[in-house]
Amino acid sequence: MYLSNISILCLHDPINANTKYNLILCGHLHSNMFISELHENRKKSLIINVGVDCWNYRPVEWRKLEELYTQWRVGKITAPIYDKKEVKKIREERKTQRKETLRG
Repeated sequence: MYLSNISILCLHDPINANTKYNLILCGHLHSNMFISELHENRKKSLIINVGVDCWNYRPVEWRKLEELYTQWRVGKITAPIYDKKEVKKIREERKTQRKETLRG
């Protein structure tokens, strides 16, 4: 999808994102992540968590997302890197812990 000449991917979980898009809008993470960068194939994209728990429990307006993206694009704001490998590792560790807890 394109909006304001920005290629956008909307998806639930950013673990499934890729840098074919300039801007990735996601949920799933609750308030654990607000904004981050995805780096793949010598490209980078901005990920913004649009879940309401990051936005005072209200939907976020497009112009605010566009403003964040523009500021990031010109280097006025920075974001931590979203590391898919690290996220997968953490998720696997949590899954193993849950299984161990259930076994008692």
